[in-house]
Amino acid sequence: MHLGGNNEHYKVGNDEFRRIVRNALNDEMFNVEDKTVVTGNDITLRLRNLKPNISSDYLEYLSSNGMPVEMPVVLAHGLFSNLTTWEVLGAELSNIGRDTWLIEITGGPGQDCDDCIDYTFYNLTDIFVPELLNGVLGFTGKDNLQYVGFSNGCRAALDSLERNQFDSNKVETFVAVGCPGSFEGNSTTGNIIAANDGKVSQRLDAKNLKHLSRFDLALAGLFNIDYITKIQEPKVSLNLFKFYENIIINKSDRQPGDINISNFMIIQGNAFTSDDGIVTVIDEKNIYTNANKNLNPKKHFNIFAIHSSLDTKDRTKSIIRKSINKEKLSFYEKTINLLNESNV
Repeated sequence: MHLGGNNEHYKVGNDEFRRIVRNALNDEMFNVEDKTVVTGNDITLRLRNLKPNISSDYLEYLSSNGMPVEMPVVLAHGLFSNLTTWEVLGAELSNIGRDTWLIEITGGPGQDCDDCIDYTFYNLTDIFVPELLNGVLGFTGKDNLQYVGFSNGCRAALDSLERNQFDSNKVETFVAVGCPGSFEGNSTTGNIIAANDGKVSQRLDAKNLKHLSRFDLALAGLFNIDYITKIQEPKVSLNLFKFYENIIINKSDRQPGDINISNFMIIQGNAFTSDDGIVTVIDEKNIYTNANKNLNPKKHFNIFAIHSSLDTKDRTKSIIRKSINKEKLSFYEKTINLLNESNV
């Protein structure tokens, strides 16, 4: 409680003082502030800043021990997520001194309402991702950031950097978690979608579902049940689903990852040996190979996990934290989880 940002609220019986006490009791020593950016075609995208409520002296101490506290950390989740999906990890990072930003590439009220535009994957790479990342730099007044992306949150940012829609020199560290590529090899979920040979998106289109939840995808798309869920859940556009459906069926996409970043890490799941239930191990290996061909450091990690839990595994979060904070890996992480490293 006795932090510089709290001084003005001591012994004042208002909501702000009650919030400070509540956060201290819950071990939540950060302030939450929501921001928005507006794209050129008037789409409002949301960001959430979890800013550490820590004294400047302590931040200097962390910096002196190698933690890059001067750089914001950006967290971006995958399909069927929204601004709060990765908030637990964000809170954990903020509690140890990192200025953390959650960005909402998909799933928000500005891009995934029922009447919103049926955006494409390249709307994400060329508009949404650059606007959000430039927003973080603009709000913080910083020149560089660290990026952690899960699933589509990784793939959209990778392609944005490859397409030079955001300057890769401004990304000091990129941590790719469960990052889909061209679905090369065996994907458990991919095989189900491929077996339908395009009928999943056709069924969704026939029901005029331009923005779909995971329940809509399963019930209306895969099982062709004439039912549209009323549950308020994060959605994605039909065009975005079609992008991945097309890759899965045609195997025509190239492997992404042709970027040069000061530090690149990729974390894969392999609960089904060849895949994590969605993303294939071959994809992750190829993305690792493509990244940092300019001899910058890169590491490839493996976690025994399915895709839907890879982002919340304690081991995954530990490797993310150590990757962005420049901490040493544990013996287990170095000998079991670390599959490969180059130029270290």
